[in-house]
Amino acid sequence: MTYHITGMCVEVCSCIDCGCHTGHDAHGPKGAVCEGAWTYHIEEGQVDGVDVGGLTFAGITRYQGNLDNGAETFVAIVDERASPEQRDALVAAFTGKLGGPLAELSRTWGELEAVRPAKITFQNGGKGATLVLGDYVNAETKPVTGDDGQSVQLVHGKHSPNPGCELEVQHTVSFAIHDPEDGVEVDVGDRGSAFEGPFRFSG
Repeated sequence: MTYHITGMCVEVCSCIDCGCHTGHDAHGPKGAVCEGAWTYHIEEGQVDGVDVGGLTFAGITRYQGNLDNGAETFVAIVDERASPEQRDALVAAFTGKLGGPLAELSRTWGELEAVRPAKITFQNGGKGATLVLGDYVNAETKPVTGDDGQSVQLVHGKHSPNPGCELEVQHTVSFAIHDPEDGVEVDVGDRGSAFEGPFRFSG
């Protein structure tokens, strides 16, 4: 086994109604263009024998349509606390070079354009999440709740980080991406979509 990592994932995007998990096209302020951030906080695990527990890896992406079409751009944001060895291991895994389920995920992200170390804040506690990816991404999310006050769950959605796992459906309280180098600029405030759930990748 080349890698085994577990933790929590938060996906945030500019879509008013995210269609990726249901097979529909993006629907946001730029029409069928989705700009988003995928953030994986690794609670424990290793990649090619390198301990990566406690670190966070994120990707800034832009899609035409939805995930099935693949991203136009993909910029990796890697926890600045990672050593060069840990950074290289995470990039290799999440860009599909080590095979397994992360290779399938990487096909939807497109070609890697840049790797940027950054100070990352990842906070979640059952009432939404707070993400800060350096100067590039700021986001706060909260759960969507039903009539009974319980959070809405998505099960067996397309492109789930774990097939069959429950993703908590959320929406943004605030969400902005500032990445002028790659032309990704978005600020949708409280009109974006989000999902949160556990992941377990082994390959």
